[in-house]
Amino acid sequence: MTGMIGVPSVEVLRESRPLMPSVANALVNLRVQQRLSYPTLCELVFADPQAAAELPIGSAISVSLGPARDGLFDGRVTAVSHEHTSDQEVIVKIRAYDRLHELRTRQCVRDFVSLSSREVFSKIAAEVGLSVRLDTTGPLWPRLVQLKQSDFDFLHQIAQRSGLHFFLQGSTLVFITLAGEGPAIPLVFGASLLDVRFEANASAACSSVEVNAWDPWLAALHTAKAATPRTGGENAGRFDLGDTALRRFGVAVQSAEQARALAQSELDRRGANAIAIQGTAEGQIGLRPGCRIETRGVSSRFDGTYVLTSVTHTLDATAGYLTAFDSALPASGTLPEAADVTIAEVIRVDDPKSLGRIRARLSCFADLETDWLEVLLPAAGPDKGLVAVPDVGDTVLVLLVGRDPAQGIVLGGLFGSTAPKDTGVAGNSVKRLLLRTPGGQQLTLEDGTDRIRLEHGSGACIELTAEATRIQGADGSFVELTGSGSTLHSVGDLTIRAPGKRITIAAAAIDFEEA
Repeated sequence: MTGMIGVPSVEVLRESRPLMPSVANALVNLRVQQRLSYPTLCELVFADPQAAAELPIGSAISVSLGPARDGLFDGRVTAVSHEHTSDQEVIVKIRAYDRLHELRTRQCVRDFVSLSSREVFSKIAAEVGLSVRLDTTGPLWPRLVQLKQSDFDFLHQIAQRSGLHFFLQGSTLVFITLAGEGPAIPLVFGASLLDVRFEANASAACSSVEVNAWDPWLAALHTAKAATPRTGGENAGRFDLGDTALRRFGVAVQSAEQARALAQSELDRRGANAIAIQGTAEGQIGLRPGCRIETRGVSSRFDGTYVLTSVTHTLDATAGYLTAFDSALPASGTLPEAADVTIAEVIRVDDPKSLGRIRARLSCFADLETDWLEVLLPAAGPDKGLVAVPDVGDTVLVLLVGRDPAQGIVLGGLFGSTAPKDTGVAGNSVKRLLLRTPGGQQLTLEDGTDRIRLEHGSGACIELTAEATRIQGADGSFVELTGSGSTLHSVGDLTIRAPGKRITIAAAAIDFEEA
């Protein structure tokens, strides 16, 4: 390819060594596809079957351009294909990915505890010998679990939820927002900019994103709103794309910070797609995802700054060296789907059919009110079961059948961030089980002291232990029965009556004392 007009010299190294001259000279096409938050793909086409032996699967390759040997690609071969044409020629296609692809081949089951996004990224990247560059820490994650995901998919998910995008630069994994980085590269239409297409898309645009989320750890609500997209361009203000306010409901998060990051991430993505650019420029190795470009000479309405999300470098004998680019992102959203369960506030318990149902306000779904919902109760059945229906004002967990807020079952109540009077925990184990009413009536079953206690809100109680049975009034009067003796104690006057009946007192000795 070195003798082609308009094509810079290309050097392909395998394991840091040049290819055989016959194979190197048989390179007829080179394509390097770079996308934000994806491994870079390199495809090389050779008109020499020896290329398959020169570049076997697993071999490390690098591609550089021009006399300065500017690096375009560095990675490993992942696939080799042989194509036999009708002209009796053999075409060998080599496909390779950069080191991000290694994360796709790794899958772990693990958790990350009390780490920021940057710390999570650094831990994963270090396992494949990469460092991380990130100007912010990102949200704090009290606990993350990686399950049924490759390391790459997990990293990609956390980056999206943090409002971040990434690309590999040498051995450094760089994280950025859609504001891009670096000075804008000028592209002049009719010179370095060969063709260009602009799109203003009202369907993608929105003026703000609001996330109504809840924290399963504390049954707490988190509402966050983003109204300023970080897209690195100033062109959206030139178009009337409407004033759509996007709202998302029922998302599970662990903090308000995570909710804000989700809202900002979705707004950034929509901002990038609202005013997008696609085009082809004369080959420039400096054009890459995350860089800014400044178009000139097209029209005053569209000329401006854009942040690239996808860049494809191609070199061949027909077209020479070209760089195609795009500023749009995939249409799929960044927000996770609503959970199958959500928290709600009980607003009515006066079930007209007396079935023990309740109505609730779905706090994460714009305060929509439910119809009468069944409540899951222990051992519920005809003429039996524990009847403990949540009361008005209680926070409950509602299972949304088919994720439909119109269909739900109340799974039970939640204390949330309000601590109960007694958790029953002593040390690292549960010693007591309690049933308590709002008025203070309480039944306690305690293993630690081998005690059963039924208590009235006034202070009166019945208490059973292995050694004694005690019934006590609110004024302090009590009857206590033990194996060694029994006591009847009255704080006030004591009257013993048996109208029309006999009273018998029998004992070996009877003493009457003044107290």
